[in-house]
Amino acid sequence: GTGIATTSFEMKLERPKSSSFHTDIFPKVGQWYHLSSPGKAGRHIRTVAEIWVCQILALGYPVHWIDGACRMDPTRLFKLLRQMNEPAEECLSRLYVSRGFTLHQLVRQIERLADEIKLTGTPFVVVDGLLTMHLDEQVGDRETRMLLLHQCKILASLHQIQPLMLVTTGDSKLRTKRELQLNAILMKNIQAELYGEIQGEGRQQKLRLHHKPSFQTGYWIHEVLELTLKHFDSGSDKIIQI
Repeated sequence: GTGIATTSFEMKLERPKSSSFHTDIFPKVGQWYHLSSPGKAGRHIRTVAEIWVCQILALGYPVHWIDGACRMDPTRLFKLLRQMNEPAEECLSRLYVSRGFTLHQLVRQIERLADEIKLTGTPFVVVDGLLTMHLDEQVGDRETRMLLLHQCKILASLHQIQPLMLVTTGDSKLRTKRELQLNAILMKNIQAELYGEIQGEGRQQKLRLHHKPSFQTGYWIHEVLELTLKHFDSGSDKIIQI
């Protein structure tokens, strides 16, 4: 399939440094943020989530990553952390990864999240490819919808247990009636969305991002930001110090 060249996927500077787009689109505490792009389970935009995860880990906080698409590659995070001049092994020791190989395994992992975040105090949860396992043809349409409603109820309630940012990822191309129905359920639960659009060809490809509800657009850049907790402030909500 069409891919993005490594150099551009690692995101060279495409905009003036004075632009605040890359900080304005950061997730907010108490917010469910959905990322999507073409490619299986939104593979082109997954790098954005990976960079955010690395920055949270570098701040000294734990992160939970539920791999619902079987696409999680720790070596990518290792390389990003090394590029950020962070102690990669130490940072990755704070990353809690669980993988669902079936829809029902994914449901059980999400059901365990409430107890797990109480123990770790994480400010950041990623569910990668939330809808991917719901496309299993061995599971009926009605059951997939009921299970997604159940998952959404759990995920939407997590911030009541622990002030955190919730990020989900997915494919932006909806090809079937089931995908349209499942995506409609998901959209009713999120508070913000970031859609990645592939522009250009070959090594000239770039990822143009469209943010809602602000309707800002821009190209993702990969630069080492001097992050503090204020970047993740959503007003009165604060990340609880660990």
